[in-house]
Amino acid sequence: MEWAFEHPAEPQVVGLDVCLALSRRHVQAHMGKVIARNVQ
Repeated sequence: MEWAFEHPAEPQVVGLDVCLALSRRHVQAHMGKVIARNVQ
């Protein structure tokens, strides 16, 4: 991952944003499942 910071480029930055968005959505979905399981 260090090369992304050493050589910043548009595609890499966009890819990083996509990765963050996907991981954030995944975490929210996982937390939703955990909360739903605890409520039941």
